[in-house]
Amino acid sequence: MWQWTLRSTVSDVRKAIAQNHQFTEEEQKGTWLDLGGFFVTPEEKLVITEAFSAAWRTDPVVQRSVKNEIRTKEGINPHGDGVFVGSR
Repeated sequence: MWQWTLRSTVSDVRKAIAQNHQFTEEEQKGTWLDLGGFFVTPEEKLVITEAFSAAWRTDPVVQRSVKNEIRTKEGINPHGDGVFVGSR
């Protein structure tokens, strides 16, 4: 079990939460990547939200029953091939 220390980062806390969020072994495969966060205007938030929504509906479709964290990952890397959107 993870223990908080004075050197713990926000990323460390998010990783610990994810590990205890009942993710399957398959969902935890790889190395933790904390994408962080940033401020957006209402218009920018709408564009980002619509982009993810479109990615989730595009082949391969990401089912609503999939955990939100996994849906986000699939929205960024829909083919699971290590080649992320925009880098092709």
